Amino acid sequence: MENLAIPSPKTTNWVHDVPSFTAIVDKDLNLVDASMGWFKHSNLDRENAIGKRIYDLVEHIDETWEDSFEYALEGVNDIKLVDKKAGNSNSASSFVWHLNPWKDGYGHTVGLVITIKEQQKQASQFIDEASLKAIFENNKDSIIASWEYRIDENQMFWSNEFRNLLALPEQIAPSLRKSLTFIENNKDQLLLNAAIKRALTSGTPWDIDLTLKDLNENKLRLNLIGRPKFKNGKCTRILGVLQKKNLTEKKETPKPEKPFEIEFFNSVPTNLVLLNLKTGKIVQANNHLLAFLGKTQGFFKGKNYSHFISLDKHLDTVINESLRTRFGFNNIELQVFNKNIGRYTFLVSGNLITVEGQKLLLVSCQDATRSTEVEQHFSSSLKEANNEIEKMVHFAHLVSHDLKAHTTNFGLLLNFLNTEEDELERKNLIQMLFQSTDNLTDTIKGLRELVAIKHQENTKKKKLNLNDFVYKVLQINNGVIKKKNAKIHNEIDDSVMVNAIPAYLESTLSNLVLNGLRFLNNNERPVLILSAEANKKYTVFSIEDNSMGIDLDEEADKVFGLYKKLKNMGDSTSMGLYLTKYQIELMGGRIEVESAKGEGNVFKVYFPV
Repeated sequence: MENLAIPSPKTTNWVHDVPSFTAIVDKDLNLVDASMGWFKHSNLDRENAIGKRIYDLVEHIDETWEDSFEYALEGVNDIKLVDKKAGNSNSASSFVWHLNPWKDGYGHTVGLVITIKEQQKQASQFIDEASLKAIFENNKDSIIASWEYRIDENQMFWSNEFRNLLALPEQIAPSLRKSLTFIENNKDQLLLNAAIKRALTSGTPWDIDLTLKDLNENKLRLNLIGRPKFKNGKCTRILGVLQKKNLTEKKETPKPEKPFEIEFFNSVPTNLVLLNLKTGKIVQANNHLLAFLGKTQGFFKGKNYSHFISLDKHLDTVINESLRTRFGFNNIELQVFNKNIGRYTFLVSGNLITVEGQKLLLVSCQDATRSTEVEQHFSSSLKEANNEIEKMVHFAHLVSHDLKAHTTNFGLLLNFLNTEEDELERKNLIQMLFQSTDNLTDTIKGLRELVAIKHQENTKKKKLNLNDFVYKVLQINNGVIKKKNAKIHNEIDDSVMVNAIPAYLESTLSNLVLNGLRFLNNNERPVLILSAEANKKYTVFSIEDNSMGIDLDEEADKVFGLYKKLKNMGDSTSMGLYLTKYQIELMGGRIEVESAKGEGNVFKVYFPV
C-alpha cells in the first residue's frame, strides 16, 4: 500500500465512500470508522461497531498480531497480516490485512489505517537457506539452528534444528511472540525486542548473547544473530541463526581487537571501514556499513581492499601523495564492485591513524547516489522558494495595479460629478459610482481568493462566461472609457466559455482594455474590437486597437517584460502586460501580439479548453 495523504483525524467521513475494505482505529485499537465495504466484509453493523476494540469485533485475530499493531503504531509502514480464518481454507485466495500509521497534520501517529485485500494463496515457503548461507558463510561451522521472520506476512519460520533445540513439537505454530517467550528473563526479552525494532526501522543488525529455556525448563546460553533484509528501502524480513554457548563457562574479559574505541566505531551513523595501510587488508567494517550492504563482519575481515575496488595509476598516485603530505584525502569518487554486493559509487575520505606503531587508514564511504538525491532535494527546495518569492512579488504588483485602476476610475467619476450641472447626467454618474463600489468589493474578494489558491492555480480553474467578465471590466473602467470617448465593439457571442481563474480573467481583460486605450495614434478616438473563437485545443480571445502600434522587429522582447519601456509609451511601464502574461501562463495558456508601428495592436489570449 502506498503512503497516502490521509485526512486529519478530525475528519473521518472520507472513509465512508472508499471502495476498498478500509477501517481506521485509534491508538487503543478502538474502531473510529470504516468503509461500507469493510463492515459488509466483516459482517458488522456500523452503529454497533464504532467505538469497540478491534479484538472484540474480529474474534479470530491471532495473538501474534499484537506485535504488528505495535510496530505500525510506532511508524512502520505497510505491515501485512494473513487472515487465516477470513475465508474457506480450500479457496485459491486469502485475505491480507495491510496496516499503516494514521497521522495528524503534525505527523504524529494517532491510530492505524487498516485495509483488507484479497490475494492469491502461495505455496507454503520455508526458511531461505540460500540467503542464510550467503549472509552467515563465515559462521556456518558454529550455527546450530536458524530462523526467519517475514514482516510483510507476519510469519515466523523455525528450522527443524530450532525445534529440536527447544524441544518444540510440530503442534506449536511458530510466531514472533512465542519466540520471545523462550527467553529466560525480562531483561533479555527487552534487549531482543529493542534489537528487532532497530532492525525494522534503521536496518541495524544484532549479535547478542541470551539465556533461553526449552519446554523442559532447561536453560541454554545462546548467541543470537539477526540480519535485516531490505527491498525498495523497506525491511521485508529478518534472517537469524543461533550459536550455542556454555552456560557455566567462565567468561573471560575479551581482549580489544582494534586499537581504538570499537563501541564508538560501530555506533557512528556513517559507513566506516578500517584498513591496514601496509598490507591493504580490511581490519573491520562498522555496523552501519554492514547494514547498508547486507553483510556480516566475516565477509570483509582480512580481505584486501582490491577485492572491492580497482584504482588506476593516477588515482592511486593522488591518494598516496595526499596521505604523504596531508595525512588524509577528501571526497574521492570510487566505484565499488563485487558480485556478492553489486556495484556502488561512493565518495570516500580517509585519515591516517597510528596506534602502537601500526599505521591504519580510517575511511568513510558516502553513497554518492544518496548525496545526489539530497543535492537535488535542496536544489528543488531552493527553486520552489524562489518561485514562492516571485509569486509574492507578483501578487503585490497585482494588488497595487488592480486597485490603482479602481481609484483612477473613482477619481474621474467624482471629477465629472463635480463639474456636471445636468441633473440627469449627475444621477447617471452617481449610479456609476455605486457600481464602481460594487466592482471594487468584487475585486478585493477576488484578491482574497487569489491568496487562498496558492499552488493550486490549475485545479481552481472554472468554466466562465467570457462576456460576463467583459461587461464587468467595461463597467469598472467606464470612467476612463468616457474620458477617452472610446468606442467599444464587442463581437463575442454570449455562449463563449473559457476555462480560467475568475480573479486572473478579470485582471487580464482589464489590463488589455486599458492598454488599448492608453496609447492613442495622432489623438484619434480609441476604438477597441473584442472577439473570440474556439478550436479543439483553445478558446482564443482577441482584442484589436487603433493605438500607435509596436515595432516588433526592435522591441518584441520588451512587450511583456517587467519594467520594460517601449518607445511610444512615455513614462509608462509594461507592468500590466507583464502581469497579464504571467497570469495567463499560470492558467496553462499563452498570449501573442500582432503589431506594426502606426497600425495598432492585436492581442490574442489562448485559454486551454
